[in-house]
Amino acid sequence: MGIDFIPQNPLEQAIYDRNREMLIHAVAEGEVLTTLAPASNLGDECFPDEVIFAVLFIAATGKQVKTMTNGWFWGYLHAGERLRKLTEETLAPLPQEPSPLERALIKAIVYRKNEEIIRLIEQENIKFHGFAVELLNLLPELSKAAILTLLRDGLSAKLKAIIFGIFLNETRKSERLTDLSYNDRIKYTNLMIRILAGNHISADEPWYPEDSGTDSDSRKILS
Repeated sequence: MGIDFIPQNPLEQAIYDRNREMLIHAVAEGEVLTTLAPASNLGDECFPDEVIFAVLFIAATGKQVKTMTNGWFWGYLHAGERLRKLTEETLAPLPQEPSPLERALIKAIVYRKNEEIIRLIEQENIKFHGFAVELLNLLPELSKAAILTLLRDGLSAKLKAIIFGIFLNETRKSERLTDLSYNDRIKYTNLMIRILAGNHISADEPWYPEDSGTDSDSRKILS
């Protein structure tokens, strides 16, 4: 699917090479689509939905995404049906009200019930499709196993990309996650990078930066 193109930056090179990990790192580093020709190749099966959403939400302009809904994009650039559906979903609003199952997961997070968070996600298959961003401020009060389960398995593909974008923005200027330290914002941004890149992650391993007690400008994303 998609037409051939000449990559103009690391993001487009990652799409050209069908390299998921390189693509997510390029998005994290602020690379953007220069034309829609590379975007027409995003429907390749090597890119899971959350990776495609990350490009559409973070590395493409609103005008580019809207252009991707017209017949020219599908016909001339051979983008494919899968990408058409994901583009339409990108433009659709998130649910405004949580489902009863999502409410149960919200309650478990608010009351810091780590085992219940994991049980609801792993056994009840609950995923957030809409999300109160303020809940992210509670992450440092949860266990690492609960955090990993929530961010990796408890979010829809669309929401993973949106929250990834929020974390990226918050590492540059904190506006919405003011209860998180700078190091925590870096830590969770790095965690989302690894999740979206498809890396193996364990709750038993150190997450950079491990010590979130003090802020430090020497901490960087993509350590």
